[in-house]
Amino acid sequence: GVIQVGNFCDYDANDPKQRKLYNPINYFWKPYYYKHVETFIEKGRDRDLTKDPMEDIIPIKHFYHRFTRSIFWEIEEMIPFSNHPLYRLLWGWMG
Repeated sequence: GVIQVGNFCDYDANDPKQRKLYNPINYFWKPYYYKHVETFIEKGRDRDLTKDPMEDIIPIKHFYHRFTRSIFWEIEEMIPFSNHPLYRLLWGWMG
């Protein structure tokens, strides 16, 4: 499982560490949010997350609408190939 904790921050585009963490998640070419979170499970298997937590900086508008685009988990049941990059490229901008 994944436990999410959110904190507001002042994003500094000139800070290379913050630039690496910056992740606007709702662009049509990006995978669905819950698929992105699933990657944290695999990446976190061999880490001590109490000392080295995994972080993202997500713009607030993207965070509030993180489930809008995927209609939460239902779209994958309706359109099984909807998370494929080609599908997102051709039709992802519509929703």
